Amino acid sequence: MRSLHFSRFVAACIFTAVFSCSDDERICTEEFRIVSVTIVGDSLDAAITVRTATSDTLNYSEWNLPPFSFAVADDNLTQSLEGKIESFLFVGFKNSQIKVSQLYELTSDGCHIRKVSGPDTLQL
Repeated sequence: MRSLHFSRFVAACIFTAVFSCSDDERICTEEFRIVSVTIVGDSLDAAITVRTATSDTLNYSEWNLPPFSFAVADDNLTQSLEGKIESFLFVGFKNSQIKVSQLYELTSDGCHIRKVSGPDTLQL
């Protein structure tokens, strides 16, 4: 009787494994990632990111990042960046004037965004 239950369990596991697979076998973590930059030498009052392909302005001021750190982009762009590289322009302001601008290239593996190029730190 015990081997019958075990056989049914194994059959159910195999059935589930075979018929629940999708074409996308990627396993993603639940963490939410942010590409950020740290500003040294002076502080900024505000910052935005411009997605150069669409000219969309992205404002990440709601993120509670460490002092002098600003978000360039976050995982909300994961799907739209999957399989391609796009340019994003980080623009930092002090007293309503542009103090820094830096180009970043970002991509996505389908789970999270990833920085392809661009500095971790910007000197003002």
